[in-house]
Amino acid sequence: MRPLPKRLCGRCGRHLVVGFVAGETPDVPANLMIMKAVSMIGVNLLRFNEECPRSAARQVRELPDLYNQRPLQVPSDFAAYGLDQPSEAMTHAVDRNALRRIVIDPRV
Repeated sequence: MRPLPKRLCGRCGRHLVVGFVAGETPDVPANLMIMKAVSMIGVNLLRFNEECPRSAARQVRELPDLYNQRPLQVPSDFAAYGLDQPSEAMTHAVDRNALRRIVIDPRV
């Protein structure tokens, strides 16, 4: 296993593990998560859709409304990537080139 970069998440951050297409999965030292108070959340959309179809369908219906309401404020110091640029966004994060946040924006 390859180690997850120690500085990928800031203090009290959340790291979403969406999935792995190929290769080795990252090795995450538990002591780093504890010392930085980082939460790691595994996301398995296929299983969620299969096990909770009504909830998944409701969330898909509500997503455009949430997006249009703009409940979240985008930080001023960020690097934006489009939905078609996930590898560039990850490279930016791992290389520590991000100013502060990395945002995946469907409008880009």
